[in-house]
Amino acid sequence: MEDLKQFYGCVERVVMTKRMHKKATMGLLVNGDLPVFVTNGHLIRPGNSCLVKLDYDFDSQPTRNLPTLPTGNLISSNPGKIIEAHPDEYILYGLLEMYSDEQIKNLTLSKINKHFDPGKAGWVYVLRTPSDGYIITSKVSHRTGRSLDSIIIYNLPDPPRPRVMLATSEDGSKEIIEAIERKRLVPIGMEDLEILRRKK
Repeated sequence: MEDLKQFYGCVERVVMTKRMHKKATMGLLVNGDLPVFVTNGHLIRPGNSCLVKLDYDFDSQPTRNLPTLPTGNLISSNPGKIIEAHPDEYILYGLLEMYSDEQIKNLTLSKINKHFDPGKAGWVYVLRTPSDGYIITSKVSHRTGRSLDSIIIYNLPDPPRPRVMLATSEDGSKEIIEAIERKRLVPIGMEDLEILRRKK
């Protein structure tokens, strides 16, 4: 098998092949036919393609009768035109609907992961206004008065850790997309897993 580390942190188009257990499904990268396990992949029907962020665990041991395979996190059931994006080329974004200021203050990564599965993010930025938002870590949520452009340049984690920005309105999503594109990066939309579960 080829050197898996070259894929670490990449977002790839994957065709789902078969369900392995309750929440993981096996798929194949469109770019190279590499097999991967996809968490939350059970939300995508076999034969359909989706976007997956590869989050390899190189120290894992082989499963009985199966080789050690890379794992990935389901990003979206709508791949659009994306075949592959390297970690330094994109920023993930998503829409957290129906969240008040008070709820945002109390957000944690575990709560965010009920909606989105970006992988091992150090922290997530949630936009409140064009010049105000919250940085959410595993333990705390704190407000920052930095602009979107400043957050992208100075505050988002370095690749290959996932860089994630969330909005609480459609207008906020547009502002995030425009800010990402101003930096000549690719905005990749994450699909809300709760909505996908309701469709299942």
